[in-house]
Amino acid sequence: MSRFTPPSTQYGDTDRVAKHFYEEFQQQREAFQTSIRGIPAEHDRNWYASVLINRLMFIYFIQQKGFLNNNTDYLRERLEWSTTHRGPHRYYRDVLQTLFFQGLSCEPRQRDPTVNQLLGDVPYLNSSLFVPHPLEERYGAVLDIPDHAFAQLFAFFDTWRWCVHRRSGTDKREIDPDIMGYILEKYINQKQTGAYYTRDDISGYICRSTIIPVLFDKAGLSLASAQHCAKHRQIHIPGNAAGGAIANRNCARAGAAARAGGGD
Repeated sequence: MSRFTPPSTQYGDTDRVAKHFYEEFQQQREAFQTSIRGIPAEHDRNWYASVLINRLMFIYFIQQKGFLNNNTDYLRERLEWSTTHRGPHRYYRDVLQTLFFQGLSCEPRQRDPTVNQLLGDVPYLNSSLFVPHPLEERYGAVLDIPDHAFAQLFAFFDTWRWCVHRRSGTDKREIDPDIMGYILEKYINQKQTGAYYTRDDISGYICRSTIIPVLFDKAGLSLASAQHCAKHRQIHIPGNAAGGAIANRNCARAGAAARAGGGD
């Protein structure tokens, strides 16, 4: 079994950035929540603010990769377009709801041509994050959010650099999915949901110590084989570009961990 290596000082820096982001985020979240119309109960407004902001933060990560119509500023530019061409306060209903429920949650061949014309080239994500929430089904047509609430939220988001991969550590305004995990853990009700965020150094150790050994065993690979593959980078798993790259990278890490552990 490989030895556990304590988290590096990088995580101390990540925690500081996460706390800084969270302090600013809380103010923005409270302001956004007060702008939600049509939900009379404060508990439900708070809940729905979390649902919607979670979606928007996820989209901020993928738009930075150009996955939304090849536009790294997609959400804000669609807001400006909506205000100009659809009129004020139509963004939530005309653009965002269409993006969530008829764009990201539908395969391109299933979309109406008018949806493609409105949204442009957006991916199918097959995620429960983009299906109608029970609060959206309950409040229906009375639920609405004015444009200025999104303009203010996006202005805050735009003061940060959204990085899909791990932070470089050189930019104090750079956030990655690790930091999003910290944020979600802070404002969800952990006692009710039993949801806790496990940072990647811990989850990586668990995977290296449990899943990876089973995979090597099933594949008939010995510890020596894993060490050899890690040394010479000879592990290759065919498949699509994204899945294959992730699998190959994780297997290389597993071999390196086995080599470092020395088999004990």
